[in-house]
Amino acid sequence: MLIQRLIAIDDDLLYLNLLKEFARLFNLDYDGYSNSSSLPFNSLKPTDLVLVDIYMPNDDGLDVLMALEKSNFSGYVAVMSGASEDIISSVTGLVDSLGINLLGKLQKPIKIADFQHLVTSVPEPSRTFGMTAESAESFSKVFNKKSLPEWFKHEYIYPVFQPQVSSKSISPRAIECLTRVAHPVVGHLTPAIFIRLVESAGLIDEYTLRFIQKSLEILSPLLKSSPNLSCSFNISAMSLDIDFAEKLVLLVKHSNVSAKQVTLEITESSAVKMSKEGLYAISRLKVSGFSLAIDDFGTGFSSIRQLIELPFDELKIDRSFINEIEKNKSSQAIVNLTIDLAKSLGCKLVIEGVETKPQLELLQKKGDFIIQGYYFSKPLKYQELIEYLQNPKT
Repeated sequence: MLIQRLIAIDDDLLYLNLLKEFARLFNLDYDGYSNSSSLPFNSLKPTDLVLVDIYMPNDDGLDVLMALEKSNFSGYVAVMSGASEDIISSVTGLVDSLGINLLGKLQKPIKIADFQHLVTSVPEPSRTFGMTAESAESFSKVFNKKSLPEWFKHEYIYPVFQPQVSSKSISPRAIECLTRVAHPVVGHLTPAIFIRLVESAGLIDEYTLRFIQKSLEILSPLLKSSPNLSCSFNISAMSLDIDFAEKLVLLVKHSNVSAKQVTLEITESSAVKMSKEGLYAISRLKVSGFSLAIDDFGTGFSSIRQLIELPFDELKIDRSFINEIEKNKSSQAIVNLTIDLAKSLGCKLVIEGVETKPQLELLQKKGDFIIQGYYFSKPLKYQELIEYLQNPKT
């Protein structure tokens, strides 16, 4: 079991005592708090599970979650409540959008079988590197502008590729290129933590350009032989300026990969906060032939009018809506509305986070679009990708 300590935050002392007993039964250390003001955020560990009650009289569960995100907590979070499923789902959606490791949820009254499932369902990650002030300082000692080429040369940073398929034919249509990081000193970094550290180091442009160059070097034979196949990359909002756009255009041109086969994904919240220079940059990329996608659609705070005015070709529905689509009416409504919006705007639609057959079957009834998720394939190394493309899951 990867979890070593349970930290419960609940104003109900009966539940704190119950959870203490549950922790004892599963050989977990335990700390209980009736309010969040006593919680030592700076001393939390990656092996902690923080179980948060949504409703509390002072700082409620939402405040605790925001504080955990602010403290760069790298352990696990679960929410508990006697509230309706819709409310719990909206809170778990917040956790997902904050980039915190959401382990699950518990409906009150809590059953020991549900608790057991929660604490034993932790995936088997490699050693992770939390983003505390100390760890950020350690990272800066081994990651800088001079050492960045070495990280790629020794494959401390390397790309993996997740197929995207047609919801109807299940045939591969595209590939998302994703970062993986494994360093002999700092260990395995989650992509979210790594990107934040790179941004803090002021090296996001250099990293992104090198990552795209490396990925296209690997993918170019496949893309040349399959002109209808495309690949996509996530772009930080911090990179959207004139200089970056011009360097990216030249990079792809020299890679001998058509810009029409490259999609650049920008998060919804970033898309609507762009400066004039950012708007120039995406216009420059659009004119150069790249496709542009709004990633995590539905999780930002934009208006439809703002999105329509931006030159995007693709909407990508966030996985948090798909997690709940089988039983959450709000998630179903958002997915349905986004499908209709994409059709009316003439945009390609990509739905990520499909992990079960019931999710797939439900989505297949809604039309033909692109689907991505572990039900079809996890992110793969290149040779694994080739094997998948030769024999895709149906």
